[in-house]
Amino acid sequence: MSADLILVGVGPHAHYKHLPMIQKALRSGLARSWSVLELDSARSRLEELVRSLPVKPLRMEYVPDRRDQGLWYTSESDSVLEGLCAGLPSPKVVLSTEPKAHYPYLKWCIAHGRDCLVDKPITIPMSEGMMDSARFTAELRELIDLARESPARCSVMTPRRYHRAYETVRRYVGGWVRRFGVPVTYLSIYHGEGVWNTPTEYLEREDHPYKYGYGKLLHSGYHYVDLLARLLDLEDQDIDFATKVARPGDQQAQMRGLYGLMEGVPPSVEPASGHPFGETDLVASFATRRRGTGEVVTLGNLALLQTTTSLRSWWPLPTDIYNKTGRFGVEEIRLNLGFLASVSARILKVPVELEGRRIACRDEMDITVWRNGNLLDRASLDRRSSRAADSYLEEGRWRLFRSWLLGEERKSRIEQHLRSVELLEKILLSVSQTTASKSP
Repeated sequence: MSADLILVGVGPHAHYKHLPMIQKALRSGLARSWSVLELDSARSRLEELVRSLPVKPLRMEYVPDRRDQGLWYTSESDSVLEGLCAGLPSPKVVLSTEPKAHYPYLKWCIAHGRDCLVDKPITIPMSEGMMDSARFTAELRELIDLARESPARCSVMTPRRYHRAYETVRRYVGGWVRRFGVPVTYLSIYHGEGVWNTPTEYLEREDHPYKYGYGKLLHSGYHYVDLLARLLDLEDQDIDFATKVARPGDQQAQMRGLYGLMEGVPPSVEPASGHPFGETDLVASFATRRRGTGEVVTLGNLALLQTTTSLRSWWPLPTDIYNKTGRFGVEEIRLNLGFLASVSARILKVPVELEGRRIACRDEMDITVWRNGNLLDRASLDRRSSRAADSYLEEGRWRLFRSWLLGEERKSRIEQHLRSVELLEKILLSVSQTTASKSP
């Protein structure tokens, strides 16, 4: 049966990621209709956006915006959601709100048996207006327990679980581990994003807001923690992290010499201060140890960086700010299985258009495998490269979305993220245990 989609939240991310998939699903017959639930403060923006879409929403409903009171969800959403679902044969809910509102929306969907697809991070627990690092796992466990009693199928939009590079790496590594009983002895994950925020933007932006105490780790970083969890077998192992971070004040001091080269009149070059900002950059080293013996199984590191080569060269952001902060991404992973084999994968963004502040990129990917040729009776070195017309990640995003619409999604169910969220919480708590930066 074709789905009747309800999109909750139509910010920049939903505009550029969810709306194209929803329109594609409507054209292909996977969806029959779509409706919107948004904050009342976004009414004029949303109405203007909808005029440009080929398939208009069946309904557009609004709830009061009480973020200035520190409220990201209110009871009005309950009745509006119920009204949107009423009379629809197959309602499915896509949650793309500010993550601080995810938890109550997920509770409503699960309690009412509505299939839902939620953006990462699954939840962000808040306490007195700031992120509570110690409650991530507890909140997810509450949702998982609630889901056991519900027919609702809840999935998380983590397209790297459907990404062809990472699927290939997992097949290689899983085959070797099963065949030879050799564990992953080293794992490194690197993501350089090149997102350049200027001093005032750290206080102004509500999308990817550093001002509530969370940063890179809970922006794009969740994907790589999730990848870490899926590449390591942690069933009988403990893992510990040692983590260092840099924050907006640190980044601005590092980049002070570049501000004078930027186009336009700077609104401010004074470092953002007086606020417990989230991190711009994070480097975590880790070790896993076998329970009972304490033997080290895997050593590794996770580098999640905003302060890398950027394509931004201008001060004022355009009205449409999504991906206009200069993103110029590269992601790399490497795994060693002791003396047996190694595999690495690298995905690059290659600019194909730089027109003023418009940036268009395509993906290039290469995978390299090193083997002990004598033990494996195979070539000792194997390299594969490919180029995507658009984006391998968007391909994975559509595969996940399509399988969720069809009721066939099996890789990214909410209960399958428990290990990832446990690791996320460990890293967050290890950040809080490090010496705080003198810069905000």
